[in-house]
Amino acid sequence: MTSSRIPTQPSPGCRIPFHILRTGSLGLIAATLLAGCGPKQAGGPGGPGGPGGPMEVGVLTVATAPVTLTQDLPGRTSALRVARGAGRA
Repeated sequence: MTSSRIPTQPSPGCRIPFHILRTGSLGLIAATLLAGCGPKQAGGPGGPGGPGGPMEVGVLTVATAPVTLTQDLPGRTSALRVARGAGRA
């Protein structure tokens, strides 16, 4: 009878690509987060101090009011068949 050997630990050669992938991913995430920390532009187009000045906005006033809700459902209002029972004598 032959026994098959199943490794319980990954070989050291398999760990190197995962380690590189993990390190590269962390580096990419760190570079992306640090890229957002750059200097800000002072006043974009249309913003405060921009060429167009402040934008015009509309204002809405919301108030509560009673509302009647109705719903029409399809269906019959009378029975399809009528059963009549009479006593026997």
